[in-house]
Amino acid sequence: MKKTTTIKILVQHLDTLPNIVFSLPLLNCIQEQYPKAELHFLTNKIGAEFLISQKIAKNTFIYKKELFYPILKKIKKEHYNLFLSLNKKTKLNLIPILTKIPLKIGPKSILTNLLFNLTVPTNQSLFIHNILKYKPYFSVFNLPFQINTQVQEDPICQHKIKELFHKYLDPKKPNLLFIFTPHTPSPKELTAAISHLTSNPNYNFILSGFLSKSSSLLSINGTSILNLINQLNLTDLISVIYQANLCISSDPAYISLASNNDKPIIYIAPKNAPISQTGPLSDYFKIIRSPFSASLFIKKFQELQNDLSISNYFISEKTKKNYLLKNTIKVVYLLKNQKDYQTKKEDFIALQDQGLNIHPFILKKTNPLTLLYFLKKENIHIIQTDTNFFLTKIFLKIVFLFLNFKPKPKFIKQKINKYLTAETYLTIYQKHDFF
Repeated sequence: MKKTTTIKILVQHLDTLPNIVFSLPLLNCIQEQYPKAELHFLTNKIGAEFLISQKIAKNTFIYKKELFYPILKKIKKEHYNLFLSLNKKTKLNLIPILTKIPLKIGPKSILTNLLFNLTVPTNQSLFIHNILKYKPYFSVFNLPFQINTQVQEDPICQHKIKELFHKYLDPKKPNLLFIFTPHTPSPKELTAAISHLTSNPNYNFILSGFLSKSSSLLSINGTSILNLINQLNLTDLISVIYQANLCISSDPAYISLASNNDKPIIYIAPKNAPISQTGPLSDYFKIIRSPFSASLFIKKFQELQNDLSISNYFISEKTKKNYLLKNTIKVVYLLKNQKDYQTKKEDFIALQDQGLNIHPFILKKTNPLTLLYFLKKENIHIIQTDTNFFLTKIFLKIVFLFLNFKPKPKFIKQKINKYLTAETYLTIYQKHDFF
């Protein structure tokens, strides 16, 4: 490897916007944890716009088939240290070979298996994770691998959007953002759903995205409605997403941007679209698969609105952080033996029928390590019992101090009661200190 004063990395990322957004953990990690490294990209036009707006790309090459050889010459002059490929495009993955880039990392294929230093599986949701696992290959950069997934907001656009919102919208109301694209399903049904929602005086409605001039959605207007369709570029739209309290879209690119910033989401998805395409999901997520209907959309909106977490998200960020994953609190109830379970079985059934996610766990049948695995896997919030289990508590307390459990379970000594509710457990969780 040639010695250079600055480490230069060429990232081949000729992909869709959602997948570019999904790669942000890796790109931000390299950029933020090793600020002297220069990230250059071989990408498409929208990829270049996004990466430059996020201040990630030092330089971009916009790929076109007819410009392959001129681009090749420019790349060779840069003397890159590392070529990082984020998809399988064979012709583009020949570039590090033709330009003699010494360190090459990319997805598994016949070509990369033969010629790259490291290849990783391309399973959508695991691809970036698999790259991050191979720390030795990044030792040349001495990178501490802390991941920041948030998209950066442009301060100029932020100021512009805040002024726009202040002028047209009520600052005391939560902002519901609809992002439309040409493939948004059933415009008439969606217009009907929006018309129903906009009759609700409790919310601001922001309409955005890119549609044809003949679309009926362009004409929607009224009190607390800000129609910005075809009026924003990508960077502006990121700032709008920052200001939104709920994001609704059929495009995985914008769902990815919203989920990276932990926004509640309604995703109007194609029938067979894999969830993993949206990137790291928000904890507050509803999906509508085609065929889309106004009644189905309104139902999903009400579910999200009535969710413990979403209703409080609209109050403040601080309150939102106190609420728990996946719409309900999760409880493990520790039992001595099967006989103990049988005496409490009816109470468990009654609570589960109410929708409480409670798991009876018989300790005599298993061991503390199995319990630990279960707590980690299921993201348990509360460990409940009406017995002491002193040694088990000490073991868990020690483990929780050293392992990164999210959420960190809390232990309560309280007899099971079929009249308890999810809200009761939530109150218990918030009031109790750990152990």
